[in-house]
Amino acid sequence: YLCARHFRQPRRRWVTLACFTMGLGLTNQQTFVLFAAPAAIWLLWPLRREPKFLSLLAGSGLCFFAGLLPYSYLPLAALQRPPVAWGYPTTFHDFWRHVTRAEYGTFKLVGSQSVSFGANFIPRIELFLEMVARSTAYAGIVFLLAGLALSLKRSDRSFGKLLTSCLLTFIFIFCILSNAPLVGTSSLLVQERFWIQALVPVCIWVGIGFAGGLK
Repeated sequence: YLCARHFRQPRRRWVTLACFTMGLGLTNQQTFVLFAAPAAIWLLWPLRREPKFLSLLAGSGLCFFAGLLPYSYLPLAALQRPPVAWGYPTTFHDFWRHVTRAEYGTFKLVGSQSVSFGANFIPRIELFLEMVARSTAYAGIVFLLAGLALSLKRSDRSFGKLLTSCLLTFIFIFCILSNAPLVGTSSLLVQERFWIQALVPVCIWVGIGFAGGLK
């Protein structure tokens, strides 16, 4: 939403608020970085020649780290020794292990690497496309394709390009890092749970296509 507002009506506040949201999103789901990184590039790179770009970059960085502040609650809560806590991150080492999800495996989907990185890359993409078809009730694929075309044919195609880059970044990197086997219901459910994030651009395109069909 903030990126769309900025592309329609460029304002510094949309950029800084978007960077704050990126940090906040990472405290909820770390795979959000696969959306945040391309979004930050699309927001900041066109402004690199602006006279006050460095101040904007510094302010955006501060807002991003401000969004990460919920992490500071973890060691404070662990100091109270609650009956249930994930790793008790009272030291920097334990805190860093929590943030980097070392128990699951940093840069891995599951802790026990049962398959090598990049294995079954094409089948994982095929499963994602199948999930897209099911999530849009199959008929929604028409609106999806129409919305994608409309977002890239508009006079200002920045938002459509942003959605495309976010989706491709997520799918490419996630399918490479995913080391969960593609057998068994539980493994497939874990995989599909992470694909929910990738469905966000898909749903936006479906909405754009449906709205375009009503005009």
